[in-house]
Amino acid sequence: MLTSPVPLEIHLDGWEGPSKAFFIEFQMDHYDNYGSDQGMLSDAPAWWFLNAAIPRVLQYGNDRNNIPCSCWSSGCGEFDAFEILGRGEVRAKSTIHRQGNLEGGDSNYFLRPVGRTIKFAVVFHDWNITARVLDDDFDLSASLTQEQIDDILAYDANDYSHSLFSIGD
Repeated sequence: MLTSPVPLEIHLDGWEGPSKAFFIEFQMDHYDNYGSDQGMLSDAPAWWFLNAAIPRVLQYGNDRNNIPCSCWSSGCGEFDAFEILGRGEVRAKSTIHRQGNLEGGDSNYFLRPVGRTIKFAVVFHDWNITARVLDDDFDLSASLTQEQIDDILAYDANDYSHSLFSIGD
């Protein structure tokens, strides 16, 4: 059984152990940025997993010594769990970015939850990452059984509610 040691509204930096499970309930209504920032990423929200050093330095570009800072090229990696790729888009993708700008993903996409919430899980387990839209009645309580985790991890190539990424042996 997996148990959360903290209230659901608190996030933690870092973790121990070989397997991790992250659960979120959210919606992504359409909102354009205000002012002059109406570029490609306006109205393109995302849920990402980044190396902890990145938010303290910068996400993209060069640092003050003109050294490139990107998890895509440096090797620390980035996992886009649920990302809208264009302004006003209704489709979201999961993508992994690794050293050398190697990307991984599949052709599956998730529908953007506009006007309603969805429940979503990301599980890191056995050198794989599983990203899955959960059923509306999935109980996001503090405890989950191993059977519930196994159901989330079960892969069906004909099911478009999830994506699977291999990250190692």
